[in-house]
Amino acid sequence: MVDHYFKLVGLPYLQKTLKGIISQIYGLKKSCEMDPSRLTKQEESVEKNSEVLLSLIEQVLKEIFSSIDYFPQKLKDVLQLIRKNCSEAFVENDETVQYTCVSCFVFLRYFVAAILGPTLFGFTKERPGSIAERTLTLVAKTLQSLANFCEFGVKESFMKPLNPFLSVQMENMKNYLNALSLPPSSSPPPPPSLSPISPKEEREETLQEKLNPLKELATLHRLLSDLLPNMEKINTERGEPAGEGLVQLRRVLEGLGKKVEEFKERKEGDPLCVKQFECL
Repeated sequence: MVDHYFKLVGLPYLQKTLKGIISQIYGLKKSCEMDPSRLTKQEESVEKNSEVLLSLIEQVLKEIFSSIDYFPQKLKDVLQLIRKNCSEAFVENDETVQYTCVSCFVFLRYFVAAILGPTLFGFTKERPGSIAERTLTLVAKTLQSLANFCEFGVKESFMKPLNPFLSVQMENMKNYLNALSLPPSSSPPPPPSLSPISPKEEREETLQEKLNPLKELATLHRLLSDLLPNMEKINTERGEPAGEGLVQLRRVLEGLGKKVEEFKERKEGDPLCVKQFECL
């Protein structure tokens, strides 16, 4: 459910932040391979490849860390709620939990997912070539390790040369996650931000052009409708009255349900309506 919401609300921001670096990786002519067993005689050494890969990762992090001002507020609200609930539920756990509960959504299901699947997020219609695909994988692998606050170990020992970089960046990662998931009064000041999105760029990156909003909204409606009875049941078992949030959620879902039924009734004989409905 959160995945769909992030994609629906945060796609323009994601495009602004990652499109440039992904296009750059698509244009690479030389490999950044770190695994010696994958290298060919014609390719550069692991040391040189690691320098190029590290440069790309630094660019990605620079774009991400410096774009806090443009991270959608609605997504920040979700992350603040996730962190608050996790901090209360796992109060005795290692403090890393309060960061990883946020980073698993921001990176694993958002930034990393987009890097691994650029066609799925509307960056391009072309599948990456072998060099670009492998480079995207290595970049994504490194970002996820950093977001998990882990260094590379025995399983992927060929990536160990990047561990000093990961160690240095972990504090920056904490500051970034704090800026996203803590209320403004309690979060540290964000690093310098990117230039404002121009009206032209904003128009070119509308949701309508990058994904099907009707489909994403329909999916959210279905998931929330399925979850609502369980949420109400838990409240009842705890002997708690339905909170205002649940009451409002039911009201919204019922309203959307009526719109869906109206849409179904209208679809016959309306070519545009049929086309939109089929996307759901």
